[in-house]
Amino acid sequence: MSGTPTYGKKIEAIYAWEILEPDDGSSRPVPGIAGFHPMMGADLDRLRSYRVYAEHIRQATGCRVRLVRFVPHEVLEDLP
Repeated sequence: MSGTPTYGKKIEAIYAWEILEPDDGSSRPVPGIAGFHPMMGADLDRLRSYRVYAEHIRQATGCRVRLVRFVPHEVLEDLP
């Protein structure tokens, strides 16, 4: 290989907007704008661009909302 990436950016971490449940403090992913996919991904700049929506969710629910980073990397399957 030439060292040129074959697709996209290198995944160094996964980021997500999460909402904290007021009764037990557990976290849940904030649903995406259309409600289909949670607001999470490997592109931190893109996740930061969703801040306005995350603030709207916080105001609508009264719950804490925060941006978090998941760093541990565990391979669950390896398709050769």
